[in-house]
Amino acid sequence: MAASIPVVMWFKQDPCRDDPARLPRRRPDAPFHARTVTLIGSMHRDGNIMLEQSLKQLLGQYRPESLLVAGETARHIGDVWAEYAGIELTDVSEAPLAVVEHQEAVADLALVTELMGRLSHEEARQFLGWLRNAGARRVAVSLTPDDGWTFSDMVALAFHRHDRFDDGTELFTYDIETYNRPREWNNPRYWANPENWGKYRW
Repeated sequence: MAASIPVVMWFKQDPCRDDPARLPRRRPDAPFHARTVTLIGSMHRDGNIMLEQSLKQLLGQYRPESLLVAGETARHIGDVWAEYAGIELTDVSEAPLAVVEHQEAVADLALVTELMGRLSHEEARQFLGWLRNAGARRVAVSLTPDDGWTFSDMVALAFHRHDRFDDGTELFTYDIETYNRPREWNNPRYWANPENWGKYRW
C-alpha cells in the first residue's frame, strides 16, 4: 500500500500562490486562479495525481454551479471546487443507486471515481445511464484495469475516452452539448416536404 502523502493541488498558477489566505471565495463565473488545499490520503503517486489533474481541468473548463460526486477522489476534488466557488455539492458515494429515485435537480457536472468496480455491471450501467439521461449535463467517469469495463462498454453508453494514464486508469466523459453533433443532412433542405420541418413527430 502506498504511503500517505500530502498533495498540494493547484488549479492554475497565480501571483497569490505563496499566500493562499489572500484568495477570497469567488463566484463560479469569476476568473478561476489558484486554490491550494492539502489532501492527506493513501494515493498512488502517479495515477491518482494525474486523474486529479484531469478532473480539475474539467472543473476549470466547465465551471459548474452544481456538482454531483461519487467516489473518494471525486469527493476530494468536489470539496475543493465547492469551497472555492460556494456552490452546491451532492455526494452520493455511499449509495449511488439511491439517488436515481430521489435526485430532482440536474447537476451541471458529475464526477465518478473508484465506483465502477464496486457495482455490478448492471448497477453501474443503470447509474451511468441515469446520470447521462437525467442526472447531469456532463459526466466524467474513471475506470481502472481491475474494474472489468472495456472501451466498447463505455462507447456503447455514449461516453468517449478523455484521458488515459500510465497506470492504466482511463477517464471517460459525456457532454450532452457535444454528443449529438449537428449533421449536414439533418435539415429541411433534405426533406421531401421541407414545409413540414419541425411540425410533426412520429
